[in-house]
Amino acid sequence: MGSAGFNVTSRKCLAPERQGGPLAFVVNAIGMVQSVLRYLALPLMLIGIALSLKKNRQVTGLILATVVYYLVTLAIGHSEIRYGLPMQALLFIFAGVAVSWLGSWGQRRVSEARA
Repeated sequence: MGSAGFNVTSRKCLAPERQGGPLAFVVNAIGMVQSVLRYLALPLMLIGIALSLKKNRQVTGLILATVVYYLVTLAIGHSEIRYGLPMQALLFIFAGVAVSWLGSWGQRRVSEARA
């Protein structure tokens, strides 16, 4: 979360003497996960918003109102990434809703196939 188009790699983030070994491997692995999550998060957030609106419009509206507040007021007035982080964190709630729904949907499909 909070990446402004910058993927974590050992070359970009570590001193030259630390760019090899186990620490560099971990940093590169985190960067790979970040790359995948970056393209997967937005569709999950949109699916989660749709599912949440179906389930509970009031709570979803409250969370989305906070997201819109950050988007309209703070993101325009302040170009630093830290001002958008609360908005991103709230949107990840919806991505979590989508992941949870997809998991339960998958479990239902597997149990139906076994029956």
